[in-house]
Amino acid sequence: MHAGFKKEGPDRTLFARLAILFALFFIMLIAVSATVLLIGKLNLSPRTEALSVAFAQNILVFILPVLIYARIFSHNPLKTLSLSHNINIRQVIGVVLAFLVGLPFLNQIIQWNESITFPSSMAGLENVLREMENQALKSTEILLATSSFGGLLSGVLIIGILTGFGEELFFRGGIQKTLRNCGIGHHWAIWVTATIFSALHFQFYGFIPRILLGAFFGYLLFWSDSIWVSALAHALNNSLVVITAWLANRGILSFDVEKFGINEGGMPWMAIVSCILFFLLIRYGKRFFFEGSEFRFRPLKRNIK
Repeated sequence: MHAGFKKEGPDRTLFARLAILFALFFIMLIAVSATVLLIGKLNLSPRTEALSVAFAQNILVFILPVLIYARIFSHNPLKTLSLSHNINIRQVIGVVLAFLVGLPFLNQIIQWNESITFPSSMAGLENVLREMENQALKSTEILLATSSFGGLLSGVLIIGILTGFGEELFFRGGIQKTLRNCGIGHHWAIWVTATIFSALHFQFYGFIPRILLGAFFGYLLFWSDSIWVSALAHALNNSLVVITAWLANRGILSFDVEKFGINEGGMPWMAIVSCILFFLLIRYGKRFFFEGSEFRFRPLKRNIK
């Protein structure tokens, strides 16, 4: 806990901190709404407009609020947000390996989540959720509708790297670390943050896999105490979507990577093996791949003077 706080107990401090963080978040949402209106008057192509909106959203809604928040509650915002610990080559290799071995399992979870149906009495709710999903899919298709090298580069930079960094800074660096610093256990902090992360995407049919991804990103931050590690994983996940779509648009890739490992009927053996390999990697490779040499996570409340 920052020295500026009185010893009021974790609940009151937690509420105050999160209230300020989300107040900044919603204020910036208003700013983004105004920015979107301005962008809409520039007569840009649909994809350029969508990328411009994504750029503004990441800067104004995710990055700026958490930087202001960290500056309010800390004399060392970089350390508070875990920006001061660099990433090393072992962590890069570990993140890549985790995605390679875990992809079939994640794809299977995505397929299961997308196939959820509601009882007839809840048909209205299902229709609303499906329409929200369709709108999100249309927005994604616009962002991925490119076959040029410039389009690939802009997609990776904004959809992959900037979005990965911005969302990790806000959710893991902001929310998760606030929960931890106010005395919440690390497992609770990680899964609560992952749930908020998934909920704020407003996509029910991607809700469960996004929670699992968010939790993985959260554990990466906890193990490494470096936002760069979780941001790398997030950026890699997003960039893979951009790159595979670009390859498909150029006619280079005919195989749908998002269907790899999926078994729509019968036992999903590839997903099961993938899940086992992923957890073996985490169980036996966590310390080597993900924990930084300087990793010693201690809630800030222990540093009260």
